Amino acid sequence: MNKILLEKMQQRLTQKNVRYATNNNVINFNMNIDDTIGALVISIHILSTGIVCYASLGNKATPDKFCSVAEYLHRANLGLAYGNFELDYFDGEIRYKYSAEMDVANNVSNNSLDKCIIVPCLMFQQYGKGILTLIYGEGDPQKLIEEAESN
Repeated sequence: MNKILLEKMQQRLTQKNVRYATNNNVINFNMNIDDTIGALVISIHILSTGIVCYASLGNKATPDKFCSVAEYLHRANLGLAYGNFELDYFDGEIRYKYSAEMDVANNVSNNSLDKCIIVPCLMFQQYGKGILTLIYGEGDPQKLIEEAESN
C-alpha cells in the first residue's frame, strides 16, 4: 500500500465533503447517482503503484437473470476505454472497476483522483437503467445497449 496515495485520496474526499471509512488500504463510502440507480457503494483500493476503484450497484442479479445481465454487461464493455463492468456469479453483485497507475513522486492531480470515482459513476448513469430492466423484468440486452448508447 502507498500511504502517500492513501492520504491524498482521503484529503480529496474530505475536500469534497464525502463521508468515508478507511480500513487498512481500502476507502469505502456511498454515492447517490440519481433516483433510478440510487446509491452506489464505492470501494477504493490503494495499491503500491495506483488505485482500483469499484462501484457496486445495490441491486443484485438473481441466477435466473445472470445470462441476460452478463450479455448486457459484455456488450457494454465492448469498446470501453477506462474500466469494465463485472458480474459476480457467486452472489449476483454488479460492479464497475476502474484502475489507474499513479506515481506520487510526480504529484498526483486532483483530477486524476476524481476520475477514479467519476468514471464508474458515469458508467452506471449510462448503463444502469438497462441493468435494472434486466434484473427486475425482461428485455433484449442488445436493444437495451443500443438505447443506453444512443443517449
